[in-house]
Amino acid sequence: MNAPTLRVAGLLLFASLVQCTPPPTARHALVIVVDTLRADALGLYGSPWPTSPNVDAFGARSLVFDHAWAQGTYTPSSYVSYMTSTWVRTHGWDFPVLAPVETGICGWTDLVTLPEVLARHGFTRTAFVANPHLTPKLGFPRGFEIWNGLDVEALGSGDALPSVGPQPSDSEVVERAREAVFGWEAGRRHFLYVHLMTPHLPLAPSDGARQVMDLPEHWSPDGRLDVDRVRALERSSTREQRDWSRTAYYASVWDGDRHIGRILSALAEAGHEDDTVVVLLSDHGESLWEHGEYGHNTGVWETLARVPLVIRAPGVRPERRSDRPVALIDVAPTVISLLGIDEQPDSWQGENLLGASRRPALFTERLGEVAVTVDGRHKAMGRGRTHDRRWRVFDVRNDPAEHAALEAPPDREDLPALYAAWSSAHPIARRDLDAPPVGFCAELTEAERRERVRQLRALGYVE
Repeated sequence: MNAPTLRVAGLLLFASLVQCTPPPTARHALVIVVDTLRADALGLYGSPWPTSPNVDAFGARSLVFDHAWAQGTYTPSSYVSYMTSTWVRTHGWDFPVLAPVETGICGWTDLVTLPEVLARHGFTRTAFVANPHLTPKLGFPRGFEIWNGLDVEALGSGDALPSVGPQPSDSEVVERAREAVFGWEAGRRHFLYVHLMTPHLPLAPSDGARQVMDLPEHWSPDGRLDVDRVRALERSSTREQRDWSRTAYYASVWDGDRHIGRILSALAEAGHEDDTVVVLLSDHGESLWEHGEYGHNTGVWETLARVPLVIRAPGVRPERRSDRPVALIDVAPTVISLLGIDEQPDSWQGENLLGASRRPALFTERLGEVAVTVDGRHKAMGRGRTHDRRWRVFDVRNDPAEHAALEAPPDREDLPALYAAWSSAHPIARRDLDAPPVGFCAELTEAERRERVRQLRALGYVE
């Protein structure tokens, strides 16, 4: 073999070794969730609006997944899925908004949360959450040490457990998150979870956001878009009024992008930009009048199911992944892999996104309505829990708003059959909602129930 050939062979061998070498282990992890954020609202995913300069810059240095689905299209079901790496039907939190759930996930011992795994490996676990739906009394802080400043281990003492009291604003969450990053102790490993609400009703875009989006001062009578205003627009509105409400959403995304920028800048300022796994995602999207409504109470439309998923980590090459659809249940296995943890609970159903996929299809569901896709382009929707098998198939690449089902669906994969096989292999969890609460879960008082209804109404979930 001559010298040039040897050099080429050596280069190919080196390249193959580099390609197979796992990325270096990160020390810390930061997960940022922006509630109600559609993927297509970001410039990173093709938005024509200047909504996301910070996210776009972050994405340019990250691994970006073009086709990511939330497993549930409202906050609690999605949160439990990505925190426990389980499908919605497996964990069972697929209730109507005001279902009488008192037991919470404290007693659901068949589930293992991401922070519980990290606890076994010595991580500090802190969460700052602006969404009041994730009330502590229902067990959502499982595995965390600190939740909105509360000592989670002390929550079981009864009176020490606030349930639906004042929630921190996004600005407060951002400042607390920055303080947490600056306070990370040398020699320890840290996990920080941040949950922002800026694009969620009620919307009140800042003056700066309005100017960037060219939203006139008179776009709303009081400069807000809340559930009452949405209902009024549903009853009677002009096209211009609906356009303004849609623009207000994008303006709020711009405000959220500023919050994200401040959190990411804290990592850089504290010297943790190069030793931290950062994951940016949303729990679900938002319908912006595509099917005659604004919001996300029900349905599995693409505007609700498709979410951003962006990962930056030491040694992970920046690139776009359009070759396969991925699920939010994949976040937890990927995070622990990047942190060098060789332990995946048997109950977890997600995949490490840095490895090959063995999943036959991707699924999302909400109150019996389900969606399935193989390639992220062709998507079937149907009523999976009833005898109605009238599935509709959409080409979401050419019809992203899903206005017209295909008359002749592609036959290279039988999407309803894939759903039938998957649902048979994953039976629906039947939780006893009347069981007494355990752990730090506790029954809500009447005053707390009334306050929870008030908060849910403000968020647009309750009439």
